[in-house]
This record gives sequence, structure tokens and C-alpha cells, in this order.
Amino acid sequence: MRRPAALFGLAGLITAAYLAARLAGWAEHTSAICGMPRSPASWTLGPAFVALYLAVVVLAPILAIAATLDALLLLRLSRPLRRSPERARG
Repeated sequence: MRRPAALFGLAGLITAAYLAARLAGWAEHTSAICGMPRSPASWTLGPAFVALYLAVVVLAPILAIAATLDALLLLRLSRPLRRSPERARG
């Protein structure tokens, strides 16, 4: 069950990077996208923040859903199939 854990970990890493950027104040630098930078660093930090935001909104939920489905599938496949008594006599 390493693959679901890796997918959850990657989703968590993306979310943590977004939260760190938000706390660092990168959201204020998105004005550079409109052509009104706050500082020379805004040309880099603004688009980087937008990319992190899109990754959190689009990619992280997809990874979490895929990890959940993968974990459920692995649990289902690890159990033996039950046969009805009528089929066993068959």
C-alpha cells in the first residue's frame, strides 16, 4: 500500500507549499499578472503563487481521490472472494 500513501503525501506536499506561500505573502504579488508589480520579485512570485493555487484546487483533490480509490481497490483485492454454497457444489 505504498502507492496510495505516496499520492496522499504528494497532495499534502502541494497543500503545504501553497499554505507556506500564502503565509509568506505571495498572494499580494499576483498584481504583477495585471501589469502592476509591487516589487521586481512580483514577476516571479505572482505567477508561482497562481500555479500553486491551481495545483491545490485542481491537482490535490484529484490525487486524494485517486489515492482513496486505489486504497479501496487494494483492500478489495486482498480479500478472498466468497462463494455461495450453491455455486460451490456446482
